[in-house]
Amino acid sequence: MRLKGSKISLFLGLFLIANPSPALYNGPTAQSTSLMQGVYMLLFLRKIERVIVSALLIMMVITVFLATIEVGWLLIKDMITEPKFLLEVEELLDIFGLFLLVLIGIELMETLKVYLTERAIHVEVVFTVALIAVSRKVIILDVKQLPSLTLLGIAAIIVAMSFGYFLLKYLRHHEKEDEAAGILRKTRE
Repeated sequence: MRLKGSKISLFLGLFLIANPSPALYNGPTAQSTSLMQGVYMLLFLRKIERVIVSALLIMMVITVFLATIEVGWLLIKDMITEPKFLLEVEELLDIFGLFLLVLIGIELMETLKVYLTERAIHVEVVFTVALIAVSRKVIILDVKQLPSLTLLGIAAIIVAMSFGYFLLKYLRHHEKEDEAAGILRKTRE
């Protein structure tokens, strides 16, 4: 719920009507003054939070833009060096790693944008960013130099995050079905 300008006074007026106190008849009391200060403090903090999230979003846009230019430059540079138009495995791994890094940045921008507009963090987006980050790590990893326990740990992380993402989607799907069934029941009654 966002309160702005005259909506604040409307909110406070409705609050005071719903909760009559001596402040309505005898002037402001310490309690009503404290309530007003609390409301103004919350509004101030929300404005500060909005400025910070907006600044983070602008910085993320700049970062993703520059990373995209870096991916393009790296691709062009690798294609024009000998042998032309052929990329070696190491070059491909570098390009894929940077490409996935740009995708992570785009997902983080989406998270900030949703937080700025809805003041909520969508867990699916966080899972998606985490899965992309682990995928990026797996792609750029040199498997031959890692111990087998490290590889098993990475595999366990991937399985756990995939299961969490699946469970989240499964529960959200069933919540929507339950809501639809509830609406149908209400319309039939």
